[in-house]
Amino acid sequence: MEVPAVQDVLVACARCLRTCRHSNRGLGRREQVGAGWLSRGSGLGLLLLRADSEHQEAQLLKDLLTGFNERYDKLNDDLDIPEDCKPQEVGRFNSAARDYFNLCAEEYLFWNLGYILPSVWSAWSAGMRRRFKDPRIQGIWGVEVEAYRESYYGFD
Repeated sequence: MEVPAVQDVLVACARCLRTCRHSNRGLGRREQVGAGWLSRGSGLGLLLLRADSEHQEAQLLKDLLTGFNERYDKLNDDLDIPEDCKPQEVGRFNSAARDYFNLCAEEYLFWNLGYILPSVWSAWSAGMRRRFKDPRIQGIWGVEVEAYRESYYGFD
């Protein structure tokens, strides 16, 4: 069931309940029983809406994790270029490092907003601390944060 359909049903139920509440005095037994079932149905509708909302939150978390992990996987090889690399590989490393900073900042932003579970953030931040031990990463980060601090959403 899609959210708009559930929301439409809930709106209709609310309108009907308002009408029934105001004009219940003139209703016969059958209509009063119907209004009672209608109110139960709207409660069920609210439960369905909540379940759908939880499903959407789980889907958002899955999409975030998948997207972040895919982006990290693409950067990983270039971030692992050794210090004694060829000159043409230095540019790839530097570019990957900047992309990695953006990825870390976005992960931090979503964690700070409450979309990332604490256990996931703990694992990610442990990986970030390991990666930031690389002196080359520290050097590039120092330059980046000095020039573009506000671009990193408070990540430092």
